[in-house]
Amino acid sequence: SLAQNPPSIVSVNPADKSWHIPINTQITIQFSETMDKGSVEDSFCLEDEYGQEIEGTFEWSSTDKTDDTVTFTPSSPLRYATHYQIEVNGRSADGHPLDGYGKQHEYYFITKPRVSDATPPTVVSVYPYDGMTNVSTTVEILCVFSEALDPDSVNTGTITLAGDGISGPDDYSVTYDYGIGIVRIRKNTALSANQQYTVTITTGVRDLRGNWLKEQYQWSFTTGAADTTAPTVVQTIPASGDANVSTYPHIYAIFSEYMERGTFVADNVTLYDDTGGYAVDIAVRTPVDYDDEYGKFDYMEIVPAYGTELVPGHQYTVTISGVADLAQNDLGSYSWSFTVAGSGVDQDPVLLDGIGPYDQISTRYPYGTSYLDLEVGAHDDNTWPLTVSASSSIASYTLDCEGLTEYEYESEHDEGYSPGTHTLSFLVQDGAGNSVSYSRDIFVFDAVPTLNSPSDEATGISTTPTLQWSYSGSLHPWYYQVMVLDGPDPDMAEIVWSTYVGDDNSGTYSASIPEDKALAPLRTYYWYVRGFDFYGNGVTISDMWSFTTGGTPPPEPSFRWVIVRSDDRIWGMYTDVGARVIGPSPADIKELKVTGPDGFTYFFSEDDIIQSEVTGLFFWHAISGVLPDGLYTFTVTDRMGRTATAYIDFYYTSVPRVEASTMSPADNSYVNTTTPTLSWGSVGTGYYYRVMVFSWTRNNILVYKSHWSTATSIQIPSGYLKPNTPYRWRVEVADSPEGKNRSVSEYRHFSTGPPPTDPEYNCDIVWGLVWNSNNYYVGEVRKALGVNIKGPTPTDVAQLSVNGPNGYTYDFTDDDLWFVVGLEGSLYFHGEPYSSDLGDYVFNLQDSQSNTDSYTKTRTSNEEIPVVDRDTFYPPNNAYLHTLTPTFHWGSVSGENRYYRILVTDWMGKYTVYTSRRSPRTWAKIPEGVLRPNASYRWRVDVFDNSSGVAADNRSTSGWYFFTTPSEGYAILHRDGAVWFSDTGWDLSAYYPFSDFAVDMEYGASGPVYILHRDGAVWNSDTGWDLNTPPYYADSDYARDLEFKPSGSYTILHKKGALWNSVSGWFTDTPPYYPDSDYARDMEYRNDEAYVILHKDGAVYDSGSGWNTNTPPYYPGSSYARDLEFRADEVNYVILHKDGALWSTDGGWVLDQPPYYA
Repeated sequence: SLAQNPPSIVSVNPADKSWHIPINTQITIQFSETMDKGSVEDSFCLEDEYGQEIEGTFEWSSTDKTDDTVTFTPSSPLRYATHYQIEVNGRSADGHPLDGYGKQHEYYFITKPRVSDATPPTVVSVYPYDGMTNVSTTVEILCVFSEALDPDSVNTGTITLAGDGISGPDDYSVTYDYGIGIVRIRKNTALSANQQYTVTITTGVRDLRGNWLKEQYQWSFTTGAADTTAPTVVQTIPASGDANVSTYPHIYAIFSEYMERGTFVADNVTLYDDTGGYAVDIAVRTPVDYDDEYGKFDYMEIVPAYGTELVPGHQYTVTISGVADLAQNDLGSYSWSFTVAGSGVDQDPVLLDGIGPYDQISTRYPYGTSYLDLEVGAHDDNTWPLTVSASSSIASYTLDCEGLTEYEYESEHDEGYSPGTHTLSFLVQDGAGNSVSYSRDIFVFDAVPTLNSPSDEATGISTTPTLQWSYSGSLHPWYYQVMVLDGPDPDMAEIVWSTYVGDDNSGTYSASIPEDKALAPLRTYYWYVRGFDFYGNGVTISDMWSFTTGGTPPPEPSFRWVIVRSDDRIWGMYTDVGARVIGPSPADIKELKVTGPDGFTYFFSEDDIIQSEVTGLFFWHAISGVLPDGLYTFTVTDRMGRTATAYIDFYYTSVPRVEASTMSPADNSYVNTTTPTLSWGSVGTGYYYRVMVFSWTRNNILVYKSHWSTATSIQIPSGYLKPNTPYRWRVEVADSPEGKNRSVSEYRHFSTGPPPTDPEYNCDIVWGLVWNSNNYYVGEVRKALGVNIKGPTPTDVAQLSVNGPNGYTYDFTDDDLWFVVGLEGSLYFHGEPYSSDLGDYVFNLQDSQSNTDSYTKTRTSNEEIPVVDRDTFYPPNNAYLHTLTPTFHWGSVSGENRYYRILVTDWMGKYTVYTSRRSPRTWAKIPEGVLRPNASYRWRVDVFDNSSGVAADNRSTSGWYFFTTPSEGYAILHRDGAVWFSDTGWDLSAYYPFSDFAVDMEYGASGPVYILHRDGAVWNSDTGWDLNTPPYYADSDYARDLEFKPSGSYTILHKKGALWNSVSGWFTDTPPYYPDSDYARDMEYRNDEAYVILHKDGAVYDSGSGWNTNTPPYYPGSSYARDLEFRADEVNYVILHKDGALWSTDGGWVLDQPPYYA
């Protein structure tokens, strides 16, 4: 019997066609009825865009009814920026199929991109290809991109179709395929015959991270003759005249060609009960939007409406009219009749699946012409399993039962079919001899793709290789799919990258892995190519080859610390799990997870990143409730497959919370000092306290953290807080100095400035700015407003607004607060659509005591400043630096009055770490004390029309690049070229045993090691030796030092003071050059590229001010000086004596032992 109210799906999370889904998401499906759990779990499938099924576990719960909700938890994190498909079916606990039909439901979502994705999307392949002729007038135009796109950017405004019969965007559609990421373009009616059409993909298309297509992509093709042939019905199921049809049949009509989906509606089909004299309510079922990658079908499925059974013994007639092919050729009217089995008579089997043109496939391999993959779905009321067979002109096959309704046949040997199309006839038979039959084609290719490069087992291959293959057969595929799998065992490998490339009959094809999908260095991969025919029923597969990548591996992962602890907060009890991983950047972490008792598992994602200049970057997640006691294991795996593991025991005890009423100073106090004393009431004996001070912004950036202590007060040390700046603070209580269990107080707030009653208090607007800002990620010029105030805390700001021309006004709120390391006061920043008008913008501030201040910014010019191209950035994206004072470079933009500024933020972009001064230079060096070791950051370049940001009227902001700083270790250069790193040990890449050639070593901006030979030869860890003359003079002994200019080139210091620069060549003016001398020992550059040279007797030559021959440091005739280094201010410097004594311009001699040994 059929359910009058069959089970249906109430909700799915993630929602269908949603994107920016976290990689650690769970899949939750709620049904309308209590479900048969086994039937749902057996049918469920989560699959990525490469066709790989994701394993996981199921958990059932009761939302509205018992066991009506299932949650699927993947056993590994999903991939970033990847398309996923959910398939689900099943039946209710009382046996009724989903929606009454039991047909699979499909849903789609796309995961979040990596934060560090800075690679613009590119067009990989199109169909029809550029210049193609005789194209069908009903063609669906396809565009394959290098990565997942922002679906909102795919529309008729960003992708256009032009040609005969097209007057505008209303004449065609542009859709995004959420299943595999292909863009589909189709004219609403057939294209005109023998006409050229042009497709333009504009730079308005962007990826999920907001990177825009860099250049417009355009191509054209020409159509052939018009399709004027009407479609026909070539098969029906049940066949005309069948007499034992099921009371609830699935009725199919198979057409002679692909049909127009929009004409397959219930109004165009009639199911008439000839015996009873009435029409039966029906539903027409077509494949859901993206249930096949070809986007086309040639059959119609008709079923009785929910709960409707046909009457035993009655004759029924099906009439189809009003349906059309893709060229809108009408079928006309087509009818056929069948009879339902009488009461008590065994009914024919019912076909459920296997009807599509792509359901039966022949695959050609290098070792055989045709291996079949046949699938049929069918059921019967009385017989299980059914007998399902297929036959052709040369062989017959029996399909094995693989479930309740699934039947499959997979060849174990070459079936021996000749190239071309072959027809298979399928017969489904029950135990009583009742049967249903139909036919479908398979296609056999006459060749396999031939892999060309990289060659098999090649080594040292780029991490973004170009893969090339060819095809020599005459029966060309419609398109190819390139597959790259990780190693080392191909049988256990998973697909790590794939793309589609159309066949343009050129014979040779290629595809390149983009930067954002780069392979890991020094790792073995496998790759192969498979081709598909137009109908999807033939496949050809190449050999599988391997290659091993070259490159420099990122630092190996390790844990600095891990934590599992209870966390009693005002809003509830949680358990915190967290880890600080050092070594690889977040971009190079493949998986970070914690497992524990009772099967607990959590996969961290970039959403869990927290960062501050106090703690560095770490992963942190709060789980509602208290986790079970026991041992927890943290495991991190990088992209190279290297792992690190850490363990921690967790045992829960409750911890009392500090009452906010006992915290001093009181909330919203003005303490008038940057070293305030904070105190609180005790919660009892045996507990430990810690103070955390945060920025007063929505992102809550940590600026100070005390050590765990039994004291109930603490004075904030100097150097952490800024004057006249608001903060928030809290007190944490723990049961041990390790903080295994903790409670957290409410937040309290204070300002380091004087109170409003103090004469020194000033309600002050320091500055206000109004820019037209050309933001790379927005893609348009927008209004940007900023104001820096001192005096009142955000709580005491009664009004902060700006009024501009033409009635413009904006009221700042606490949501506009932004934290900048080192900035005094409160910074409010706001952006909004539309550009700013010229004229006066008046900022008005009023505090709670009615004190006021105003500031006027006058905008005098409007200009769209170009954005700096990230292709000109150096170091490259996701670079691993070897210095905490790196120099960044970029290209210039067109126009006059261009002033550049580098902006560095934390990895997630929640606060500003550093901004350089605006300058016409296209480089900037980060000073000492800004960047933390073992930390990851992002940087961009802003361009202004004025050297003062406040005075500027216009700005542009580039996209972001990312980098990771080195550890706190050091490196020692051995005179034979060996280098010892304190964190990784010896590197013998430039080692020459028993030699005495190495005199200096420096790091390039993003990693390469430069070793200077005493004869001027330079060894680069990326490119090897530079033996050009100059600077190389064989067997000489002139070179003393190598230093990088902030602008990027390097300079070699000659022992006589001559300088050779890698860009400008020799500099031999006197001074600093003194022929026949041997005085020069060291040189250093300032940020402004002025330099100083140290003489062996302590004299210092400054390129800006000349010689310093004061004593000290100058001792004529001595030979004590060995090295000179600038302090962070680049004014004062320190000189190293050969006996370890140090002399500085701001402190004089240091003669302590160590380091001084007379």
